[in-house]
Amino acid sequence: MMQFSEFFRSLAESPAVNGLADMLLGLECEPNNVQYFSKPPGAKPTPHHQDGQYFMHDKGLTFWLALDDVDEINGCMYYAPGSHRLGLLPHHKSDTLGFSQALIELPSALAGTEVCMSATAGTLLGHHPHTVHCAGRNRYYSLYVCFVVVPSFSTFEGIP
Repeated sequence: MMQFSEFFRSLAESPAVNGLADMLLGLECEPNNVQYFSKPPGAKPTPHHQDGQYFMHDKGLTFWLALDDVDEINGCMYYAPGSHRLGLLPHHKSDTLGFSQALIELPSALAGTEVCMSATAGTLLGHHPHTVHCAGRNRYYSLYVCFVVVPSFSTFEGIP
């Protein structure tokens, strides 16, 4: 989306998004991906996965910007705290439209640890590319939308 829209490029490069990544990581970042997601009524849950499987790196953050209110009823995100420390886990092809990859198996140490990330419109969530996360089914009558921005950097010394 950044390549085709000045609006999305400006959003990704803004101090509010990319500047925040610079500050959090202590390195100069460059946005390399902007995506739009919508979750229509009845949409399947998003399987457990790690964004590093898609972006093929662990050098940055994923920011998820809610454009609508999201909660357990309409399919909010769930994070497995500390899961980024496990590194990139094995994935396989998923049968969920829009999410081609899913964890082969959720490590037993993570089962039941997921934290519900309800968010109001305008909330910016952020996570490491190796953070295991998923989203629930949309059991509500309307869709919700969000943007995902992935700032990354070229030199990587590790994130604790």
